[in-house]
Amino acid sequence: MLCTGNADPGPWHQRVFWGVSEGMLAAMLIVLAGDAGLTALQEVITVVGLPMFILVFAMMIALYRGLTHEDLSEVKVGAPPKPEELAPDD
Repeated sequence: MLCTGNADPGPWHQRVFWGVSEGMLAAMLIVLAGDAGLTALQEVITVVGLPMFILVFAMMIALYRGLTHEDLSEVKVGAPPKPEELAPDD
């Protein structure tokens, strides 16, 4: 994961801390500011989400262009594995 630098999830206490702190921040914004807080929260979500949308949209175009340049006239798939090949080694 991003916080540890490897594929394993981060420490549980770090995940709990960030989940609780972000949830409490959103809850406090809504409770203390009322309807204005909800509007502010929605605006923050929009401001953060728009660049991500643009990035993912550009990635979709790049993926499509890359796949159209591939020379795949035929894709061959092998035979399915036998049940004994799937059994765990004890």
